Amino acid sequence: MDQTRLIFHLGMPKTGTSILQNSVTRALRETGPRLMVPAFGRGMGIAHHALVRRVAEAEPGSTLPIAAELSREIAAHRAEQMARTQQTTRPEKTRADGTRPEKTQPEKMAEQAATLEKGAAQEGDVQEGGAQESAAPEADLSGAGPESGAGHPLTVFVSSEGFTNLCGVKRADHLADFIDAFEGVSVEVLVVIRELSDFLESMYLQSARFGHMKGTFADYLTSRRRWVRDYFRGLLVLRARLGERLDIVFQAPGFDILTHANALLRLEEGTLTRASRTVRSTAKRELKEQVALSFLAETEAAAGFKISRDKLMRVFDDRPDVFAGRVERYTLYGPEARQATYDDLIAAAAETGFTAYLDAFGGGLKRRDVPVFPFTFDQLGAADIAAIAALRPQIEATPR
Repeated sequence: MDQTRLIFHLGMPKTGTSILQNSVTRALRETGPRLMVPAFGRGMGIAHHALVRRVAEAEPGSTLPIAAELSREIAAHRAEQMARTQQTTRPEKTRADGTRPEKTQPEKMAEQAATLEKGAAQEGDVQEGGAQESAAPEADLSGAGPESGAGHPLTVFVSSEGFTNLCGVKRADHLADFIDAFEGVSVEVLVVIRELSDFLESMYLQSARFGHMKGTFADYLTSRRRWVRDYFRGLLVLRARLGERLDIVFQAPGFDILTHANALLRLEEGTLTRASRTVRSTAKRELKEQVALSFLAETEAAAGFKISRDKLMRVFDDRPDVFAGRVERYTLYGPEARQATYDDLIAAAAETGFTAYLDAFGGGLKRRDVPVFPFTFDQLGAADIAAIAALRPQIEATPR
């Protein structure tokens, strides 16, 4: 029996989530109606951040209506898929009377993919009251019966790294209640975890370059100690509630998120890898770019003009030659700080009983010959400031 599969990808952040979401979006053109990225909770973006906000803001025990809204969109898509599989011929592009026939589902999916790509840079709000969400009839989502389309079960992909904020021990049951609210579908949940000393550095740098981090890296590491333990305990709650539906995967050397997701979504081999070729990387930025963005007020004062952070990022993306002597490999950790952080993470896993983390990363800290740079505005010299000042016409001409 073909059954609709509903896959929730819960992050973590900095584990390839953006490239995965972008690649799945682009793959819609190739997969057609077999793969669905719901509009509900996604808006015009590529991730379901608005859905996360809806679940997070819901009172305990009141997530069923949210699940019902998502279920109605899935049901409408499934019903249309069933109807389309019964069609054996395609009408002419233009009828004799000059009117055009209704578009096929693959054509609609291609249009959806194009819309998703256009809106990939911004995350919208939940599309309240849309036709599919408000008017679609309740339906069995299992896809049983000959009209379901043999060989073409539906896979629904819901993804947001924001779900990580609901995986802590205080919110894990709430998240599990939401996931349990779906009936008539096969629910699978994916969590990808990287070695957390690397994760914490990446999160700090990302938050800093978006202007969300004012404290030092050392302060940030101290503030995360409690969060790590809370997260580990929350994952154990989810494991107890979801059982085999929860797949926790660790980013060991050689792990590739696109290859893993390609198999999970049951796509033709290489589909997501092909789709990713036009996706811009969101990996760690070159050191001077990172400093200019993280200390934007100081950068503006030195360069002598008001700078849009988003525009400067785009100019850096288009102009990798802005700074002489680019520093691509660097770390904020001194050797002792990295070891101390690693040891505390291993202790946290042992204290909470999250032994899977110990199994994955408990073999000792891997040696890295990466230069350490103080994360201060002083990393930008006079020549670097002059290079930024010279970008003023291009920055101001860059559309928002």
